[in-house]
Order: sequence, then C-alpha cells, then structure tokens
Amino acid sequence: MFKSRPSGGMLGSVGAKIAHTSIMPGLGNQDLRTLQELITAEKGVLVGVQRLAGDVAKGAEALKNWGMGEGDDLGDVLGHSTNLLAEFSAALTQFASYEERIRLQLKSIRTREENLDEMKRRKRSVDSKADSADKKLAKMGDEASRKEFLDNQY
Repeated sequence: MFKSRPSGGMLGSVGAKIAHTSIMPGLGNQDLRTLQELITAEKGVLVGVQRLAGDVAKGAEALKNWGMGEGDDLGDVLGHSTNLLAEFSAALTQFASYEERIRLQLKSIRTREENLDEMKRRKRSVDSKADSADKKLAKMGDEASRKEFLDNQY
C-alpha cells in the first residue's frame, strides 16, 4: 500500500516517507522492517556521535582557556590535553562521516528492495493474467474442436 514508486506521484512519496519513519513502521514492507529499524538506529548513532564530537571540541577549547590562567606547567599539560581532545573530536567527526555514508547505502538498499518487491508484485499480476488467458484459450480451443467434430459428424 505505501510503497515508494517513481510513478506514485505525490501520494506515493508521502506514503514512502510515512513508511520510512520510526513512528509508523508498520505501514511499510514487513520484510524490510528490520532494515528500517537498523537505518533508524544508525541515525541515532550518527546524531549522538556528531553531538559528542561537538561537545568534546567545546570542552577541549574550554580546557585550553582555563589552563592558560593556571600557570606555565599546568598550561602546558592542559595544552597537550587539549590537542589530544581535539584529535579525538576530529576522529569522532570522521567516524560520523563514515557512519553517514553507511546509512546512505542502507537507505539505497531499502529503496532497491522496495523497487524489487514492486516488480515482483507486478510480475505475479502479469503471471496471473497470463494463466487466465491461457485457460480461456484452452477452453476456446476445446469448444472449437468439439464444434468441428460435431460439424463433421452431421
């Protein structure tokens, strides 16, 4: 019902957005629910890591500023501590960047899976129509051969 399709128009897009939220995941494809939960969890990790990186960077700067007024020895040690925290913050930012790429790949996989499910549904529909047409043709063929047989008899 709520599949994302290019031809779905505005409602198809809204349906896909609703199905992809964590509020109403039941509206989406049940087979992809676990993948959607993973994408949602990855977003939480991404936001948390980005927030942590920012907080560590702010803390490092505050540590540096405080250390400057505490004497040369402590200032020197806190300056090096600030450098370590800045490196850690940069590493967290890089990790968040990689996490974002992973999440985009997962979303791409979800979209491809939804498209595949839609194609499978359409294939089943075409197969059903073809089977129905074959049955009609077989029935018509039987009727034609019986009529021909009866015409030849009389």
